[in-house]
Amino acid sequence: MRWIVLSHRVTEQWLIFPGFEFVCPGNGWTSDVAAAAAGLPCRQSVVVTRGREPDPVESVAIWSMTLPPEFRGLDPDECATAYFEAEREAPRMPGKLWSGFVAEDRLIDGRRFPTMRFDLTDEPGSLPPFPPVSGVFVVCFPTDFRQKPRFSVLMFQVDRWSTLDGDGLDGLVDTVVASFVEYPSGAGV
Repeated sequence: MRWIVLSHRVTEQWLIFPGFEFVCPGNGWTSDVAAAAAGLPCRQSVVVTRGREPDPVESVAIWSMTLPPEFRGLDPDECATAYFEAEREAPRMPGKLWSGFVAEDRLIDGRRFPTMRFDLTDEPGSLPPFPPVSGVFVVCFPTDFRQKPRFSVLMFQVDRWSTLDGDGLDGLVDTVVASFVEYPSGAGV
């Protein structure tokens, strides 16, 4: 497997990875390959961040999933609902509170996408302090979903204390999702 990144620091350029590509808006983005999400069958995820370390101000994580057995036979809307329920119930790292889960459809570039907003904050008394984060999960289904059931999840997080220029969480979601291309099984780079 090969990972192709057009630029380690990205200025509105395409990022190309096995199975998908997308545009990151603005300057200062870096990319990395992260461990797979716990609890559900997925490949490694790609994480793109910008901002100060160790807690980036903005991040996009993308992972592709083969359909878990318990999701088989579900249509894309039912599959997204089941995925969001799994995210609500997923074990999280200690010291962080995940809350405010709100599922809704969102129209991006003329297409409908299932999304779920969330908030991430510190548990009371957690050290070091962690800036509050707003986030969105977006589920993207490929055109050949019926033949080869799988989907991609894009998770966006934006530090609410951010001083970076840009359009905030909604602008980040719209830019990346509008440009996101997933290759059919067996195609791609």
